[in-house]
Amino acid sequence: MNKVLIASIMFTTFLISGCSNQMYSWGGYNQKMLVYYKQHDSNKFIKSLEKIIKSGEKSNRVPPGIYGELGYLYYEANKPDIAMEYFEKEKEAWPESTFIMDKMIRNSGNL
Repeated sequence: MNKVLIASIMFTTFLISGCSNQMYSWGGYNQKMLVYYKQHDSNKFIKSLEKIIKSGEKSNRVPPGIYGELGYLYYEANKPDIAMEYFEKEKEAWPESTFIMDKMIRNSGNL
């Protein structure tokens, strides 16, 4: 009985510590994206993503895709220079995104 109780406590402790240790600093991204889809306020969403990036850069935990998404918002806002900057950051942080980011950079240059 004691072995089962100890094993249960150890498993629960392991589970809780694993769930609380996030690899990336998402900063409430899901909720912010949902608000963006409902309100279509790109300026507010841009500020939210910038805040997530700023927080993630402090701990070197910027989530994958965030730079690229922010770049795309700037691309839609007709700010190609800023968009390309974030596309380059996405490429640097996540080399597997190189193909799509190179396409976005080429498209940004055509604005």
